[in-house]
Amino acid sequence: MRPTPRCAQRSDRPPAVSRLAHPDPAERLAALAELDQRPDPRAHPALLRAALGDPVESVRRDAALVLEQQTRRSLEELALEELRKAPGPELAGWLLRSPREAVRVSAVDVLETLGTPAAAAHLAVRLEAEPSPGVRLLITRALAEAAGRGAGEAQGAVMEALRAGVQDPEPAVRRAAARALALNGDRTGVPCLVQALDSASPEERRELVAALRTATGEDL
Repeated sequence: MRPTPRCAQRSDRPPAVSRLAHPDPAERLAALAELDQRPDPRAHPALLRAALGDPVESVRRDAALVLEQQTRRSLEELALEELRKAPGPELAGWLLRSPREAVRVSAVDVLETLGTPAAAAHLAVRLEAEPSPGVRLLITRALAEAAGRGAGEAQGAVMEALRAGVQDPEPAVRRAAARALALNGDRTGVPCLVQALDSASPEERRELVAALRTATGEDL
């Protein structure tokens, strides 16, 4: 389904791509109809922003339709590609809230690979709200990496998210969060680590003991 075109463009009218930011939704819809009739790859970033963040549902829908028809790619694919280049909060938030778990996993992977304070902050915000235990574990491990190398201005948010992770209903998430805290000298997760020793494999036990030694300063 294509957006319904309006009257022909006047010569003194601003370019369609600039009108995607017009305050009038009718103007934005008219601009989309124009871009549908006259494809311009230079408009794709603006179309993606409209598809993800426009306050009007019909504008988001039509922008997504135009973009997907012109690129022959899904909105999720395009958003992940853009995230690798410019991990803005709107883009990261949209991907991390996707109803598709595979998309959220891909977004976590991209943000972890980026390794920036901004990327770590997006993951810290998402940890508690993520419904999938498997994705929460991936986020926790990514936050552990960020905390270990130093997350700059996001370090406080990362550590707070890890402290919250110690209360996670999933045991693997609790252990990962507690170990990350311990390796950064935070004793919040020590009881969780001590409890985990009983059911740990020999390799896991060595890792837990090393983390406890770092957190407590005691030779266990």
